[in-house]
Amino acid sequence: MEIVTPFHPPAVLSVDGIGFAYKNGREVFRNFSLTVKKREFVALLGPSGCGKSTMLNLLSGFLKPTAGRVCVNGQPVFPEMQALGYVFQTPNLFPWLSVEDNVCFGLKMAGKTSAAEQREKARRYLSLVGLEAVARDLPHQLSGGMRQRVALARTLAVEPDILLMDEPFAALDAITRIQMNEELLRLWSELGQTIIFITHDIDEAVFLADRVVVLGLPPNGIDSEILIDLPRPRDRHKVRSTARFADYGDQLMHRIGAITQLRQSASLNHSGARNAGP
Repeated sequence: MEIVTPFHPPAVLSVDGIGFAYKNGREVFRNFSLTVKKREFVALLGPSGCGKSTMLNLLSGFLKPTAGRVCVNGQPVFPEMQALGYVFQTPNLFPWLSVEDNVCFGLKMAGKTSAAEQREKARRYLSLVGLEAVARDLPHQLSGGMRQRVALARTLAVEPDILLMDEPFAALDAITRIQMNEELLRLWSELGQTIIFITHDIDEAVFLADRVVVLGLPPNGIDSEILIDLPRPRDRHKVRSTARFADYGDQLMHRIGAITQLRQSASLNHSGARNAGP
C-alpha cells in the first residue's frame, strides 16, 4: 500500500535524545527522539511494559529524563505548563463537587479569570461534550462515559495546546468507547489541539490517529511508525469496514506480535541462563 505523508506545520513538541531509568536501575528509554506537529494526532501503541505511560509522564514533566530534554515550542516542559493538558485513565473527579464545579476546578487553579468567567467557560465546555443538562449533578449520578466526558471538559476548559491522553477510554464498555472515540475526533476537529494518545487497542489507534508510533522493548524506544492515510472526518461505519483500515490493523498487529515474541524469547533465554548454573 502506498502511504502518503500528510503536510503538517512545524513541530510543537520535541523529544530530543532522552534517556530514563528508574531508581532500581531498570532502563526504560535510551536516546529516544520524537517530534509531534501542531494539530497532529499521534497514537502511542505497544504491548504492556514497553513504557507508554512512562513516556507520557516524561512528556508532561511529571518525570524528568536522565538525559536529553522534552520541549514544547522550544521550552522545557514542567507539570504546570499551561500549554499541556492531561487526561488520565480514570476521571479523578471530586465526588463532593458538582459536574460544573469539577470543570471549574482547573480554571480556579489557573487563577486567570473571575468566578463568573469560570462558570461561563465551564458551561461552554460542558455544552461541547453534551453535558450541559447535568451540570448540577454529582459524579456518582453519571455513567462511566459521562464521567470521562466531564474529565475531558475539565481539561479542555483550560485551553491547552497539547492534550496528553493516557488510555482515557480503556475502562469503558466497547460501545461507549467507540462513542467517545468519535466525540474526541469531533472536539479535536473543532478545537484544534495537538493530541498524543496512549492506547493498547489497535483499532482505536488506527481510527483516531494521523500517525501511530509503536514502542518496542525497553530501552529501544520506537520500533516503527505508520502514517494513517484515511479520510477525515472519519465515520466509524465507513472507515472500519474498508480494506485499508484492515491493512493498517494487520501491519500493527504484526509489529506488536514481533515485539511480544522477542520479549518471550529474551525471558526464556534469561531463565535458561539462570537455571543452567555452574
